[in-house]
Amino acid sequence: MPNILSCCGQMFDFADAIGIRIFGKYTNNTDHRLPGESADYPNENRVTEGFGVVYPSIHAFLTAKASSLDAQPNRKDSHSTVGAENREQLIDALGVPGECQESSVRLVLREQIAERHGIRIDRIVLEVCGGPLRLYGLVGQSLDGQEKPLVIALHGSAASPERIFGLDDPSRYQIGEYHHEFAFRLAKAGFAVFAPQLTTEIKLRAVQHFNQYRNAVDLRAMPLGYRIQGIEIGMISNAIDYFASRPGIAGDSVAAYGISLGGQTAFYLAAIDDRLDAVVVSQWIDDRAKKLLGKNHPIANWRFVSELSNTFFDILPENLDSRVSRLIAPRPMFIEIGGDDQRAKGAEAVLRKLEAAHKNNKSESYGLCYQIYGQGKHEIMFDGAVEFLQYWLLRNESDNLDPYCMY
Repeated sequence: MPNILSCCGQMFDFADAIGIRIFGKYTNNTDHRLPGESADYPNENRVTEGFGVVYPSIHAFLTAKASSLDAQPNRKDSHSTVGAENREQLIDALGVPGECQESSVRLVLREQIAERHGIRIDRIVLEVCGGPLRLYGLVGQSLDGQEKPLVIALHGSAASPERIFGLDDPSRYQIGEYHHEFAFRLAKAGFAVFAPQLTTEIKLRAVQHFNQYRNAVDLRAMPLGYRIQGIEIGMISNAIDYFASRPGIAGDSVAAYGISLGGQTAFYLAAIDDRLDAVVVSQWIDDRAKKLLGKNHPIANWRFVSELSNTFFDILPENLDSRVSRLIAPRPMFIEIGGDDQRAKGAEAVLRKLEAAHKNNKSESYGLCYQIYGQGKHEIMFDGAVEFLQYWLLRNESDNLDPYCMY
């Protein structure tokens, strides 16, 4: 099958030095719009190749839905605010397409692009949710041929699957590295890894922000009853069906690990899809009511245009993260917090509520684990989280978890 990406650009000078064997090069100028789709497309040096697959397909999906407004299962006739007390309410509030919960997955492309220290890395494109939605990502698997549990690695804003696998040139990105190649490190730690592309840009424009196009497609989706967060979660959830039967993957053992925007995605994905056996949420948990409504929260949503797509108007914000956490229980969850991250104070308040619920209700006894890194910033910490995943998915006993977990 021919490449969807033209092979241009330079090889990385350091590739051989760090043990990477590159099978394909990257480009910014390939137009991945579907036939007939004329959605506004970002300046090519602001986005990655995966964005070029996912973003036009979401617009094509919304175009198809907008052409038949009378038959919209997601469209609400009146505004209603829900408590997200159960999975169905949360799915509705997040705007997850119904097609993503029942449609089959079709492989469009899978090709090897790199081999790094015993890990094969493939580029993959899947048609999900019955089409035209397409999900781009990278898959990392060990060359030892053994079956591994699957971890879905979810990058944050201004990043990409390539960056969290350590394949991309850092100079392409406008902000500093906070992912620390955690997708590649997960593959080295004994997991099969799928890193899907989330909708975010990697470079700013004057007086703009990283999630400009994320917000744009979110605004288009809202009148139809969808949200970009729900569309992406539905696409990723549907893609699990593909990986469940792939060679080298233990399809009955799945987890997610995400940071920031990816932490939000991992959190809600685990809440709506009970096939996930465990989840790691990094630098996302917060006192959601204060973040949405508080005047003095340092990173309140209303302060930043980039937070529009993360603001859910149909969900009661009070104790939201605590309530969603209970939808994940009794499955284990690890909360990763940088002590110097601006979310730390709110996250600690949520943890106190979860601890109280854990102690007072034995029916909620589950592996709730957390680690607050005193000097940590808004970044992947990894060590405690990977021990947690190895404990629950690989059943590697670890005394190191005891100080951080409530069982």
